[in-house]
Amino acid sequence: MNVRQQYLDQSPLQIAQQLAETFAQTAAVRDKQGGNPKAERDLIRQSGLLGLSIPKQYGGQEADWQTIFKTIQIIAQVDSSLAHVYGFHHLLIATVQLFSQPEQYGPWFEQTARENLFWGNTLNPLDRRTTATKIAKKEYIFDGHKSFCSGSIDSDILLCSGYNDAGKLLIGVIPTARKGVSFLGDWNNMGQRQTDSGTSHFEQVKIHEDELLLNPGPLSTPYSSLRPLIAQLIFVHMFLGVAEGAFEVAKQTVQTQKAWSKSLVEEAVNDPFAQKHFAEFYVQLESVRLLAD
Repeated sequence: MNVRQQYLDQSPLQIAQQLAETFAQTAAVRDKQGGNPKAERDLIRQSGLLGLSIPKQYGGQEADWQTIFKTIQIIAQVDSSLAHVYGFHHLLIATVQLFSQPEQYGPWFEQTARENLFWGNTLNPLDRRTTATKIAKKEYIFDGHKSFCSGSIDSDILLCSGYNDAGKLLIGVIPTARKGVSFLGDWNNMGQRQTDSGTSHFEQVKIHEDELLLNPGPLSTPYSSLRPLIAQLIFVHMFLGVAEGAFEVAKQTVQTQKAWSKSLVEEAVNDPFAQKHFAEFYVQLESVRLLAD
């Protein structure tokens, strides 16, 4: 049985839980090491979860967003870096749907579903160092640096952006292997060291006009304005998952601890101050869970 076959009869939430159990075995060590979690990203590819947000007509699963967010939350309970890049993959697919038309994004989605492609982010419109220069009737050159490019390394497709001479933001969809695209690997953060959120470099990268999201374009309609809401809900579920994971680890740790020497009880689980902290933490967690839902 190959890896993909073992997931055939399982729900997305069950698959996410299985992945989380696998990731949990190495997450702490990998976060200290940093670098790209290639093996773990390949497991996500093989799981089929990358097709959750793709419509069925293109070979995807067309899951509702509540399900997608929940899979992000489950993975974040053990590994926030993988939850981050996995969540951004679905954000980028949503971005293309919101900023372009089916006749443009259909082939990208079909290829993504068929080949289990991972989308990476070099969009970051706040970083204006990448320029977009028109060199022919239907051809542009992207040139410059782009920071905070989560999931860019080991991706298959990139969402990228640059500003033209008129100050207009242009967003393109290109293969990560496109000539002139490189990654500096300079991400050295405290926590989330495996999101590959470092700097990308575009060295005279050719982008064709039909690879640009021009109709309707970025944040040009009420419908397209849903994009930042999806982004923030991804972070809500990711941070919630992190907190839930911390809560579970704290519970497991306390089970084996003796109480403080001045406590009136022997075991930490029976200490009223420890119980108070756990109760307050649980109420906060439950409040966020209800708000997120």
